[in-house]
Amino acid sequence: MPTYLRQVALPGTLALTLVLIATGFAPAANAAKRNARKFKLVAHSCESGCSDSYESPDGKPISFVYACYTDTAADARAEIQRMVAEGTVLSRSRRIGKGKRSERIVMLHPLADGKRSATIFWYRKGDICFSYIEAESLALALEFERSKTAVEPLSSYVRGAKG
Repeated sequence: MPTYLRQVALPGTLALTLVLIATGFAPAANAAKRNARKFKLVAHSCESGCSDSYESPDGKPISFVYACYTDTAADARAEIQRMVAEGTVLSRSRRIGKGKRSERIVMLHPLADGKRSATIFWYRKGDICFSYIEAESLALALEFERSKTAVEPLSSYVRGAKG
């Protein structure tokens, strides 16, 4: 009997998932990593923070910004709140990274042409800087956030994550 069928003690959903993965009917958890699209760096500029412009394989623009144009942590927080007030918050989550609370905010905001774009903010309590990703769709912003391109710059917000 194949190994995946001997896992009868597992809860139903998990057992079914394992059977589907083992038989090739469902992708393994790391299949997304194997099929990850590459984002091309188009422009890079640094002044009071850095702004990187990327392009998806299908030509869609994505911005990754490390903003450091405020003088105090309170100013940085106020700037994030100002930017968040311009759209609709879809989710907020908090984590502990490097001993400080980090906050992630996912939002949509209206564009002049009636469409909506997505922004994902990352802020660590007490910092004068924050990061955000902007893309023309939520799916593209989330895909970029999970990509190798964004994982390393965002890692300081989530190392040692709890909750």
